[in-house]
Amino acid sequence: MKMGKMHGMDAADQFQQKSKNILIGLFVLSCLGTLVFYWLVVPTSLYHTLTGLMLSYLVLWSIIFLWSDASNSEMAIRFFLTTGSIALTGGFIELLVVAQVLDFRTVIGPPISEPWRHPDNLNDPKLLHIHRPYYRLVWEGIEYRYDRNGFRNGTDLESAHLIVVGDSFVEGWNVSADHLLTNQLARQLDRPVANLGQSWYGPQQELEVLRRYGLRLAPKVCVWVFFEGNDLYDIHRYKEATQDWENYSKDFHSFRQRSFTKNAIIALNSIHTQKIPWWMNPPKGQSGIFKSPSGQEIPLYFNYKGHHLSKNDLTALEDLHLILKKAHKLCHAVGAKFLLVFVPTKFRVYGGFTEFDTHVQPRYWVLNDLPKMIKEMVHEDIPDGGFLDLTTALVEQAKEKPLLYLESDSHWSAEGHRVVASAIANSLEQWE
Repeated sequence: MKMGKMHGMDAADQFQQKSKNILIGLFVLSCLGTLVFYWLVVPTSLYHTLTGLMLSYLVLWSIIFLWSDASNSEMAIRFFLTTGSIALTGGFIELLVVAQVLDFRTVIGPPISEPWRHPDNLNDPKLLHIHRPYYRLVWEGIEYRYDRNGFRNGTDLESAHLIVVGDSFVEGWNVSADHLLTNQLARQLDRPVANLGQSWYGPQQELEVLRRYGLRLAPKVCVWVFFEGNDLYDIHRYKEATQDWENYSKDFHSFRQRSFTKNAIIALNSIHTQKIPWWMNPPKGQSGIFKSPSGQEIPLYFNYKGHHLSKNDLTALEDLHLILKKAHKLCHAVGAKFLLVFVPTKFRVYGGFTEFDTHVQPRYWVLNDLPKMIKEMVHEDIPDGGFLDLTTALVEQAKEKPLLYLESDSHWSAEGHRVVASAIANSLEQWE
């Protein structure tokens, strides 16, 4: 009887242990399943990633607690010692940030969207940001070299026959220095040309560039490049940034922006979402198929929407009117001619040559009268100025030449820079 009773107890214990293991297994699987589901959800903020890291850490320790043979008190000691060590290490690293020994924006290199927050740029109450003197960068195999003033010129210019003021189209995104609009213009005109373009600049910043850097070069011609895609929007954005510059800018290079914790989470967040820049993996909803002269079908992405002008656009257009008059006045005072160059979006150039599926957005976009409105503005208020709409030159070449714009980007290709340089050079020759 005793042997049977003991055997029955062993069987009960085994059953109980087996049930416990099953419950533990189900708990672990449910926790892991929850974590997998959590990480598969595209994060809406950095807090999503931070919370995910904390949950993953706690779940890992929960599993260790359940399957370890050590006592609960011993496991608790291990947990607190490990967590404390991690916290102390993180705290020591953050002390190096407080002491300004390290800036983890440069160490880790997480994606930074706004250039005024980038540690390689200088902040300025009027320009918002500008490249550091003699800044050098190699990106996607292309070298970017900047002069003492932070502009993309191979050498420091003391004077220039022609200056070109603008945004990233002039600075030259994803194009080598040799193919830049300004360098091709210099070769075609056989005269020195200064590149005064800066990415993310709008009309107010470009006016300051003209005043601060352009006029001192004693130019004979000032070329002002206006991009229809975002220059009107940039006018509103600039106003918001400068109306309270002190408060707006105080956080740019603060401890919070430089910290290890934040930048590590940003980097992890980028890996988690497999965040590829939009120009490398564009949304299909804004793409179409263009047939090249050789018959090749090329997918083109259109970033800037073709749309009717909004009330905000018309308000910004009034501001642009005043800005251009000031720019012309500055140029006229030093005896320089003023030429406004209108840069169309890729959609205005290639939209008519591209096939769109019925479900994609560009199929239903429209073209507005912005080129005509700006042309009238120049002719009415700047009678001795010039106006060049690049749409005609680009459209004429779009079906005959290699792509003038990058396939998955809004900027010109090397061929686009060449066509634009020739159009500006021809306009200046006819003007003179």
